[in-house]
Formats: sequence, structure tokens, C-alpha cells
Amino acid sequence: AFAPAAPALDTRAIFELKWAPAACNTPAGPVLAQADAGGFLTLYTVETQADFGGAGAEGKEEEDGVADASSSATLREMARLQCGGGGLGMTTCVDWNPLATLSGGGGGRGGATLAVCGADGGIRAIALRESCLEVLVENDTAHDLEAWAVAFDLSRGDSSDSNDDDGSNGGGNGG
Repeated sequence: AFAPAAPALDTRAIFELKWAPAACNTPAGPVLAQADAGGFLTLYTVETQADFGGAGAEGKEEEDGVADASSSATLREMARLQCGGGGLGMTTCVDWNPLATLSGGGGGRGGATLAVCGADGGIRAIALRESCLEVLVENDTAHDLEAWAVAFDLSRGDSSDSNDDDGSNGGGNGG
């Protein structure tokens, strides 16, 4: 039988989820970024717990000889920032800097950096410092239409590109 790995989370419609680079994992677990229809960038830590079939570490053997092990996860909100602007106000896409670490690097003056774009056509470079998100660079007029894609340059990691409904490239936000 299928059992959910985590309890349901009440959130706005999600446009994109993106796992952080492994260097950004916290002691509690990996980090997940969410771009949503409410215009927010939300970061979660994913805390997992394994249950090895009862009291004690031995676990229970099943008929096939495999230990009865299951795990559960809890999403804990780590940080949230309203990034979407304009009429619709949606944050449509998110990407992590491939050079990101929580302790520094990735262009964020001591923290991980992300890029987000929105239905307002804007793109933003966001820094994660401790458990706080901060806008580093904001270009509200990067696109005339809704921006639906943003990605860091994998070879450099110090800039990002974005595209919108008419296919124009918003290029290089310097994030």
C-alpha cells in the first residue's frame, strides 16, 4: 500500500521546485526551493526519519528476508521572500547557483544564491544568508511579458539567463 512520505503541506499553487546543490544541505537535511503562484520564493529543509520496524535497531524481517524499513519526511520552512510583482505577482521559476554553498561562494557575499523570475517579467538574484533571503539584484523590466524560465550559466555560475512568452532572452542578471 502507498503511504505518503510526508504530511500534506498547505501552500499556494507551485510552479517549480528545485533541490539545492548538495553543498547547501543543512545538518537537518537537504534544502528545497519553491516558486509559487502567490509570488513567493520559499525554502524548506527536508528532515527525514527512518523507522526500522518497531522498538530496537534490529528491524523486523519480512518474508523476503528484507528488513521492514520505512522513512518519513517533514518539510520545515527555512525562509520566505515575496519576489513576484506586477498584476499577477507570480514567481514562476527558480534556479540555484551551481557554485552555491551555505558558507560562501556562488556570488552571494557569504551565502548561496538563487535566481527567480516572475509573471511581471522581472528577474531577481537572491542570496541566502543564515535563514534569511535577501534580494541582491532586481530587474523589473527584464522582459515585456511573463518570464517562465531562468537558469544559471553552468560554466561560470556568476550570471543567469531567462526567457519569456515571446522568446526574448533577459540574459545576465549578474547573480
